[in-house]
Amino acid sequence: MKKTLLILSLILTSSSYSQVISVNSNKTYMTQKHGKLGYLEVLKNPDSTSTENNDLKYVLDINKRTSTVYMDGIKINTLKFNTIEKNGNQYVITIKDKNIYDGTILMTKFTVDTSKNLFVYQWYDDYYDLTIVQTFNQKMAVTDL
Repeated sequence: MKKTLLILSLILTSSSYSQVISVNSNKTYMTQKHGKLGYLEVLKNPDSTSTENNDLKYVLDINKRTSTVYMDGIKINTLKFNTIEKNGNQYVITIKDKNIYDGTILMTKFTVDTSKNLFVYQWYDDYYDLTIVQTFNQKMAVTDL
């Protein structure tokens, strides 16, 4: 009987909790630096920077392990997480994605800290030996279901 109650409580606990992180952005800041680097190194001393006005929404469903991107209210894609690491309020998520410029496969990384309103998107481009980092003028909402 104790085993049945324990199993039932584990099933109910895992299925009743889900976290969804939504990030709405109207401006993207792109920084680039030669080499395979962490995002902080790129942000501190970039080789180039640019800014783009846009209407983006990222929805990260932690339980389903998916990232969905919307541009101008239109769904662009939904991709599965390859890995997810959680440390307190910080998540580091990797996703296999396709480079929109040349179609090559990239391993992209989201660093999200819900307590600091931090949302960083980065990838490394082998061909150009560049680490590209995007930060956003954003509003973040965390929903616990």
